[in-house]
Amino acid sequence: MNNFSNYTEFFNKATGFEPYPYQIEISKNFNNIKTIDIPTGLGKTAAVVLSWIWNRVIKEDQELSRRLVYCFPMRVLVSQSFENIKQWLDNLGLTKDINLFQLMGGQVDNNFDQEIDQFSIIVGTQDMLLSRALNRGYAMSKFRWPLHFAFLNNDAQWIFDEIQLMGNGLATSAQLQGFRKEYGTFGKVNSIWMSATLQTNWLNTVDHKFNKTNPDISLSNSDKNNKQIKKLIKANKQLKVSSVKGGGKKGLKKKTEYILNNCSDGNLNIAVFNTVERAVDTYDLIKKLWKDYDFSNLKPVLLHSRYRQPDKQKIIQKILNRKSDEGILLVSTQVIEAGVDISAKVMFTELAPYSSLIQRFGRCNRKGKYQNAFIHWFDLNEKDSLPYKWEELKEAKKILEFLLAGEAEIEKLPHVMMTPDYTFLPRKKDILDLFDTTPDLGGANLDVSRYIRDIEDRNVSVFWEDITKNEKPKNDIFPEKDELCQIPIGKALNFIDRESIRSKNLCFTKDFLSGEWIKAKSNNIYPGSIILISTSAGGYNSEKGWTGNQKDKPGNFISSTNMDESHDGDPYISSSTWQTIKGHSKQVVDELDKIIKNLISIQTSNYKSKPVKGYLKEAAIYHDLGKAHPVFQNAISQKPSQKLYAKIDSNQGNFKRYERKGFRHELASALAILELNKDDLCAYLAAAHHGKVRTSIRSMPHEIDEFQSEQLIARGIKNGDELPACQLPCGISTQKIPLDLSVMELGLGIKGQSWNKRILQLIRSNDLGIFRLAFLEALLRVADWRASKNSKNNKKNKTTK
Repeated sequence: MNNFSNYTEFFNKATGFEPYPYQIEISKNFNNIKTIDIPTGLGKTAAVVLSWIWNRVIKEDQELSRRLVYCFPMRVLVSQSFENIKQWLDNLGLTKDINLFQLMGGQVDNNFDQEIDQFSIIVGTQDMLLSRALNRGYAMSKFRWPLHFAFLNNDAQWIFDEIQLMGNGLATSAQLQGFRKEYGTFGKVNSIWMSATLQTNWLNTVDHKFNKTNPDISLSNSDKNNKQIKKLIKANKQLKVSSVKGGGKKGLKKKTEYILNNCSDGNLNIAVFNTVERAVDTYDLIKKLWKDYDFSNLKPVLLHSRYRQPDKQKIIQKILNRKSDEGILLVSTQVIEAGVDISAKVMFTELAPYSSLIQRFGRCNRKGKYQNAFIHWFDLNEKDSLPYKWEELKEAKKILEFLLAGEAEIEKLPHVMMTPDYTFLPRKKDILDLFDTTPDLGGANLDVSRYIRDIEDRNVSVFWEDITKNEKPKNDIFPEKDELCQIPIGKALNFIDRESIRSKNLCFTKDFLSGEWIKAKSNNIYPGSIILISTSAGGYNSEKGWTGNQKDKPGNFISSTNMDESHDGDPYISSSTWQTIKGHSKQVVDELDKIIKNLISIQTSNYKSKPVKGYLKEAAIYHDLGKAHPVFQNAISQKPSQKLYAKIDSNQGNFKRYERKGFRHELASALAILELNKDDLCAYLAAAHHGKVRTSIRSMPHEIDEFQSEQLIARGIKNGDELPACQLPCGISTQKIPLDLSVMELGLGIKGQSWNKRILQLIRSNDLGIFRLAFLEALLRVADWRASKNSKNNKKNKTTK
């Protein structure tokens, strides 16, 4: 794989450019770098991504993590960086060696959790990545939360880019790094924070002590003397304050007229507003006033965060692919502050925090092409300061007034110290509580949105389907990633609460407990929710994105169907062959062995002074023992024999609905393992291998009536149920096993500690902890998936004994 004599040759092959001195420095010291302070437009993304590939994949540095997790605050940054990385991998001939995944609102690829032992690059937004790192992943099945939690908190190198835009998410990123150090991980987990305005004090939180005063990487004298860098940091930008003041409709009209009077025909112009609403209103005014201006080569374009991905991508490509003499007036929001490689001759911007203004200025004369480029800024009143704090805007105004004496060239912008103001950050108790994915008695889950974004900036994803009045969507409908549009949760709640929407049942959300689409209400919508909207309810058009206007009818995609992720659904039951419990379990053991061979941290780790891989293998042997339960076996029709089966041949047999609603075979497996006096770790891994039975054992709501007989029942298992004798791999066989549910009760019982207490002891073990325990859980699940996938792809129609 290593066909490169040095890093310069490698970098040039990937990008077509020679690396800057600071980029070479990163490649040499990647292991030790935590902070990077480099001006916008100078290739920070290429610097860190290619340094990781060079050191981890090409030079095979085992000290580095197997996964690179690249976190951006905005979707538009993800799209462009994803495409760049994809091109670099292609140029290097590494597309088959490194998996590349994308996670953002509107485009969610959850399949990265199946590549636990492979090299992977995951590019996503802070919403998608931090929610998963907190075990509450947005826009995904709750039963897969623990997988992503394990993936992102073990053997992963995090990159946080444009951190000045992250808000509360920045504090959470630092806290998570502190928690990983405290509780331990399998494989190293490091974080690098990057910005053009980075300040190291931002990273010093209560559980993450960061005492460095200077960034690890910034422009050196060698960088500043580089011909190309010198051209970029000295690019001319003349700063002007607009005389237009005041808010409201009159103020916005005056701003619009000012923009039209000062934009440059035949060039790219950008007008940045602090809210989507003001950007859209300005765009509408521009179109209304357009006829009064004599532009020969200029077209207005709108861009903000509330588009479906294909529509947004068309707009971005229109801007990126414009001809050199093609004029565009782009009306936008903060989405262009960072990452979008565009260069305007004229920029207009509302007053914003200084760190945001620096990013916006970076979109003006970015390439140093123009001898005279202009930045016009509009002052704001306190009542128009949202989404920013008024104090931040006043401080930024003072700096801008100082800059009026000169220009806004990168090298002339002052470095101003700013104190972080975090509203919420997760503490140790919070991260321990979040390990438990069991809903509370009211069916609700812990809300992590306040740790991910500021309160005013929390989103849900919506998509549209042709659903008629009072019709219920089919349970297997699930959106394709391109269908999703992100909107603030407040906008969504206002929309679904309209009488014309509510009375006709036109909005739905997924209930993962039942697997059904249920009516969307204010009490079942939370940040990260996916909402299905009837096309007849409107609310969207491709030009302006989300409008909330019922007259705007979006075209709908053909939605995909999802696997049954309801509580009592059992994916991967179907196969191309009949497989006994013994046969399938043997395949899982084999797949687990293959995975562990690639993971040195698992090979060398112990639990209770014994190799941890031994506990994993034992869990794999027993994980499906619960399928011997009569409820499971009775659900299989047209068996070829009386053997105990784990998988059915989908061409010959059928899998019926369980005779006990909510039955979970993995709970039966765990109870049987306890009866066999195996370790609690083995029992937990078996219980958790579908993500539906983990730290708590509770009766389901429909099972409450069963308590009238004073018989314990949980997840379709009744106290005293028996598993018949069963053959397992590795020469193991079991006799009849009675299932004792007394462990679901609190305190000491006839079987010793309660289930919850046993799991707490695993979490608190110095050998395990929340992150390592989740990783072991993920290993068994992935091995089970791969075994099931392999059997389904097997074309031979034979019984696996």
